[in-house]
Amino acid sequence: MKKYILSAATAVALLSACSKDDDKTEYAGKATLTFDSRVGTEDFALNKDFTINSRTYQFTAFRYWISNVVLVRVDGSEYEVPASYYLIEELNKIAVQDGAFEYPAKKREDVTLSDIPLGEYKAVRFSIGVDQQHNDNLALQAGELSQLNGMTNVSWMWHTT
Repeated sequence: MKKYILSAATAVALLSACSKDDDKTEYAGKATLTFDSRVGTEDFALNKDFTINSRTYQFTAFRYWISNVVLVRVDGSEYEVPASYYLIEELNKIAVQDGAFEYPAKKREDVTLSDIPLGEYKAVRFSIGVDQQHNDNLALQAGELSQLNGMTNVSWMWHTT
């Protein structure tokens, strides 16, 4: 995991293409964070057997949230990426309406951060999951936390049954 965070931090540190905002903050454009899901030393894949501690698992869907992304500058100051809630997922195709239609298979590993202030960054910090404020209130929408973003069939609240 450290390798991926270091790669992401390096990508952020190498940003260019500056422009100026009304408040005189210089912005550097975009950076992409890649989340490469793995099981031990193997690449994660749907419908594949993985053995962990003598137990075999097979996944037909895999979804998790990356949230509260913070970029740490070389001087230790931080830039909190606004509304940073991103759904990382790998899904098989899904039949709907008794098979009359289907949603295509989907795989997302990349998150693009935009409007990053110009600077030299040394690290990326983030949470896996959704913070309590947004977790406990589905009416709060930020980033990709939205029923319009395919969340009508997903509940991320810890206290659901």
